[in-house]
Amino acid sequence: MRILFLSAANSSHTVKWVNLLAERGHQVLLASQINHRVEEGVLSPLVKLEYLVYGGRMGYYRNAAQLRELAAVYRPDVVNVHYTSGYGTLARRARLEPVLLSVWGSDVYDFPRQGWLQRNIIEKNLQSAAAIASTSRIMGEEVKKYLRGGEKPVLITPFGIDTNLFQPIPRIESGEFVIGTVKRLAPECGIDILLKAFKIFRTTVRINEPLKKLRLKIYGQGSEYTPLLGLAREILINDETDFMGQIPNNEVPQAISQMDIVCFPSKRESFGVAALEAMACARAVVVSAADGFLETVQDGKTGIIVPELNEYTLAEELFKLYQNDILRRALGYAGRQYVQEQYSYEYCAKQMEEALVYAAYANIRQSTK
Repeated sequence: MRILFLSAANSSHTVKWVNLLAERGHQVLLASQINHRVEEGVLSPLVKLEYLVYGGRMGYYRNAAQLRELAAVYRPDVVNVHYTSGYGTLARRARLEPVLLSVWGSDVYDFPRQGWLQRNIIEKNLQSAAAIASTSRIMGEEVKKYLRGGEKPVLITPFGIDTNLFQPIPRIESGEFVIGTVKRLAPECGIDILLKAFKIFRTTVRINEPLKKLRLKIYGQGSEYTPLLGLAREILINDETDFMGQIPNNEVPQAISQMDIVCFPSKRESFGVAALEAMACARAVVVSAADGFLETVQDGKTGIIVPELNEYTLAEELFKLYQNDILRRALGYAGRQYVQEQYSYEYCAKQMEEALVYAAYANIRQSTK
């Protein structure tokens, strides 16, 4: 298929999809705003890249003419647009078709709740698409709230996990018990809860093991960095807490493999790809009961879900796993097996291909009714 992929080129999710589709024999042209530049060498040489001249919010309006001309020359079989609010608006104004509109999370959970104008934008963008794709069934139900009249298919296209990259790596023994996370430092990710839970966990461990070495490693960057750093100092865990910053996706498996428990205490999660990556590395994961995790983690089998998340309940589950090495290993083994079966690149690529074909022939189906 000839696929015009409209998305932020600097997103790791965009890179994964375009590389995967190109390597499976599809012709892929990635169009992205100029302010979403991708680092050199990240995209497959099979992927063509075109930058749209305007950046920022107004770019979603001002780039319409250039995008329309690009599509007229490229003549794609289908246009896969990622992120409903920004690039979804651009695709609608450029009058592209047929469009498979892929929703990501905040574009349907947050943006339409900002006001009637934002809700109207989302509703129009969804309505103009031939079909809609969601990474999870739960997010698909959220999308349906904004569909105007009639049924429009919401196809499930989860992010695939590269199980060759994300695989168990022998740990470098340091004598420390390490709890960690790889997540944006944003309010909805709950890193503040993890910090407080770690303090309680440390206190509990040292009742019987006063000399036990414990470490909290936090990978990621974001707006909450300074407040979180201040919180770690305030509750006196800064000497045992490492803020490691953001690392490239291909370095994440090595980081995860040095952790005994990987924790994701998100207050909201639309899919849970980070937990799946940790599971693929055969690590025990502890997650909140956010929507996305309920769909990707099997409680007690592939990970631990904390239903009523706060620092006390999280600390309790961390301590239970600390005490039970056999359970940690069992969760890690089952988690990797589950990812290989349900979220491998091969499996998820086929689901995306089916969604693209469905969208490509949507106009033909409509005309024959």
